[in-house]
Amino acid sequence: MTSHDIALGIFSSTPKGLHVVPNKVYQSMAAECAVITSDTSPQRRALGNDVVYVAPNNPRALADAIASLISSYNILVRKQSDAARSAQRFTSDIITRELSQWIKEH
Repeated sequence: MTSHDIALGIFSSTPKGLHVVPNKVYQSMAAECAVITSDTSPQRRALGNDVVYVAPNNPRALADAIASLISSYNILVRKQSDAARSAQRFTSDIITRELSQWIKEH
């Protein structure tokens, strides 16, 4: 994966697809890929503006997003950097610490 510039997340409009952030998105961000994924509440909440969003189940929007990243090196590099920075919030140490704190509070 580290030899790729762009990674694709999830694009399903099924109930599951609309309510998850797949592990491959986190892995792709850690690999410093620019990520394109569906615009859903869970993904917006977790990833903020650090990935490129497209409407679920919209192949034209996906193709346009890929073309946009391919045609603009500056945007591609910025999105790769955004993804890599964002991935630092999801390391096992940070997730473990946050989960432990949540358990203590509940």
